[in-house]
Amino acid sequence: MRPTMKIWSAVAFATILALPTQAEDYPNKAVQFITPAAAGNSPDVVTHIIADKLTQIWKQQVVVINRPGAGGLIAAQAAAQLPKDGYSIYMTQASTWTVLPIQQEGKMPVDLHKAFVPIGMVGEQPIAIGVGKDVPAKSVAELVALANKTKDGMLFAATNRGGQAHLTGELFRNRSKANISFVHAAGAAVSINDVLAGRSSGRSKPRRKSPRRSDRLGHSGARAKLANPESRNAF
Repeated sequence: MRPTMKIWSAVAFATILALPTQAEDYPNKAVQFITPAAAGNSPDVVTHIIADKLTQIWKQQVVVINRPGAGGLIAAQAAAQLPKDGYSIYMTQASTWTVLPIQQEGKMPVDLHKAFVPIGMVGEQPIAIGVGKDVPAKSVAELVALANKTKDGMLFAATNRGGQAHLTGELFRNRSKANISFVHAAGAAVSINDVLAGRSSGRSKPRRKSPRRSDRLGHSGARAKLANPESRNAF
């Protein structure tokens, strides 16, 4: 991928539903991890690594349940409603604690501090800008210049609306004054596949009856209807 702007951020921390003291034979049945990440995203990968290792240690199956959407709110609500027996562990992202309460100020349906007890941070990730190999930009400065001279600007794709990747893109747009607009990506796995496939003609092509997908895809994999598909490119 080119260009790159690295920002280190927390990927996930494990929290557990507030519960009484556990018996010494814990766990004696399957444990479930609830994560706000879509399958294949970095927090999901981290969660699966930990789940696999704990399955080996505990000799009990640890199952990962993905509940993406609403900036992490869907997963938080789902986890908070589960029995407080220690068999449901909420593997969340930093943005759930730092961004979501601001977005939902005054109407947050879950009190995170009362619903969960923190265990610890388990991973972190860099956030990077990536473009398709045929995009004529070899640096961040060239990318900004390209976006500003492109009719209607360019699209930047990120997963989890309101999450760290999205807000990092908005911060980049604000500081660089680049003419870019956000489009939601279906997931990191889709994004990577699109980069590797080199879909970079700068046009949108219909795909069966699904929404149009920009053919210049770098960090994305997003599907979006474009007002002028010939002029807006996604990276």
